Amino acid sequence: MRSARLLLSAAVAMLFIATGAFAQSSLTISPNQFYLFSSEETMDLSTSSTFGADHNDLVFSGPGAFTFTQTLDGNSGSLLAGVSVPDGVTFTEGTWSLTVNAFDTPDGPPRPIGPGTITIIERPQTDPPILNIPDGVTAAATSTSGANVTFSVSAINDDGSSVPVTCDHNSGDLFPLGATNVHCSATNTFGTTTGTFPVFVSDLTPPVLTVPADIVTASTTVTYTVTATDDLDPSPTVICSPASGSTFAPGVTVVHCEATDNFANSGFASFTVTVVTSPPTLTLPSDITAEATSAAGAVVTYTASADEGAPIVCNPPSGSTFPLGTTTVNCSATNILNQTTTGSFHVSVVDTTPPTLSLPADITAEATMPSGAVVTFTATATDLVDGTDTVTCTPASGSTFALGTTLVTCSATDLHGNTATGSFNVKVQDTTPPTITSLTASPAQLWPDDHKMVNVTITGTATDLVDTNPTLQIVSVTSDQPVVTNSNDDQSPDWIITGAMTLQLREERVNGVDRTYTITVSATDFSGNTSTATVQVKVTQQTGGHRAVSH
Repeated sequence: MRSARLLLSAAVAMLFIATGAFAQSSLTISPNQFYLFSSEETMDLSTSSTFGADHNDLVFSGPGAFTFTQTLDGNSGSLLAGVSVPDGVTFTEGTWSLTVNAFDTPDGPPRPIGPGTITIIERPQTDPPILNIPDGVTAAATSTSGANVTFSVSAINDDGSSVPVTCDHNSGDLFPLGATNVHCSATNTFGTTTGTFPVFVSDLTPPVLTVPADIVTASTTVTYTVTATDDLDPSPTVICSPASGSTFAPGVTVVHCEATDNFANSGFASFTVTVVTSPPTLTLPSDITAEATSAAGAVVTYTASADEGAPIVCNPPSGSTFPLGTTTVNCSATNILNQTTTGSFHVSVVDTTPPTLSLPADITAEATMPSGAVVTFTATATDLVDGTDTVTCTPASGSTFALGTTLVTCSATDLHGNTATGSFNVKVQDTTPPTITSLTASPAQLWPDDHKMVNVTITGTATDLVDTNPTLQIVSVTSDQPVVTNSNDDQSPDWIITGAMTLQLREERVNGVDRTYTITVSATDFSGNTSTATVQVKVTQQTGGHRAVSH
């Protein structure tokens, strides 16, 4: 009995040890409550046992089946301090279950610790509203009164609900030139929040100058008028250099003008003054060569200019249609002193563009005679100047093309000696089989039915479009009665093909019924095209039966 008690005590002890080894340790979390939408939150985790010496996986399981796993460093103690709470957790309201999978070695197995819980709750409202105002607003004045300026302000409670905002200037009000402070406030049950921002209205638009057109004169003393307008300044200051009434040197002088308003915005403009004392200088292009685009020639544009603002006349003018060949363009420029300068240049219109050939695609034709086939085709040519040109092809359309592939080369030359060439292929093929015009068997009837083999000769004629002598040949024999195949020479075989057009047939029939042999003959031309026809030989006692030499 003592032995029995010892065994029972040992069993109870083993059961206790096993149960303790697999019991899940508790998990305590502090703090365990966080505000919704908070960030950078931390917590301390403690356990009744120890955390994983190698590493620990902290698993968050929350509302809506959201799950996050965060890996923590190994810690063989019972406290993990300053563990961060993921933003994804604090952004979801409700209760989250936390479990630590502790790993004492890199490959496990894990020891579960927990679970514990944390709760994400809405932040209670305890503060005045949050006021959102701009840092400052800048606007350009639209009149001397200033500018209508728009801006945006808002306020919210801690839970995100909006709060009305009151400002001493409204968005869209007319603000004067200069700086104006806008004072705003928002109030809830926990207090009032105030804020101020400046609105700057400035003159940012420069004056607009009105200057005269370029001046051409024979006098060296030149006067002119320049004015300026401004949105806000009724009298901007205008300064030009050289000033009106100055003495200008012969030639071209650029007059630069500046207008400045009372807000220091400046506008600029310029014009030229040309003092004429000598004939104008004419600038013409070098001689021009252009490609003809039609029978009329080509449209040619060019640029000719003269100083002193002198108008230019050219004949023919730019943009005219110039004919084939060389045309002289004469130009002249006359200044205000009636002094004229003349000059000329040449425009040559040439035709160096060959015609454009239009040729058929490669042609395939069927042979119609031994020498091939007559093939016709169409080849044309168009030209920018001539319109159409004659096309010469070798071999010509309508020629007899031999069997095989022939290269046709074509060319067209326009009136100015420009030639275009091209080619295509003509393939003549023979795909038409011969026609068997007659077949005769001799003898055509066999008798008596004495089981003997009889010599039969087939004669025939065949015609072909290309081959003057197609080859005739027996290709097969059939019988309308069963054929007996055995080793008895008197019964088998019933026919033997002995030559191209010769064979032996057995004088044989079954049960007194006439037999018909059908001999198939082929005709093949030298291109390999084949046709067939048949001729019959009967074993019969009817009139006309022929007793042939038996074998």
